[in-house]
Amino acid sequence: MYACGLRIGEAATLEIGTIDGDNGLLRIVGKGNKERLVPLPEPMLLSLRRLWKTHKNPRWLFPTRAMTRPVGRGTLNRTFSAAPKRPVSVQRHPTAFGTDMRHGCLKTLLRPG
Repeated sequence: MYACGLRIGEAATLEIGTIDGDNGLLRIVGKGNKERLVPLPEPMLLSLRRLWKTHKNPRWLFPTRAMTRPVGRGTLNRTFSAAPKRPVSVQRHPTAFGTDMRHGCLKTLLRPG
């Protein structure tokens, strides 16, 4: 999520077909059914490939245990909220963590130099 600036719902529902490894891009359909291309750094692509090899679901990058649909936003929220080194603001507002990650990515991308 952080490396690509994705919303939690966008990350949860990533499909294998949205990954363009040759060009280092992700095709994301976000709010309002708007499509956008986001850069996919090579280290992240390699990590996603390793992750996919653990389940090899033909459609979803993050499937449920039953492999029939993608994980829910709540699952990702709980996973991030349980992270050991989270900012103080997250401890008070667990659902803010996904937004914090997205905004942190954008700040990093917009940083001069």
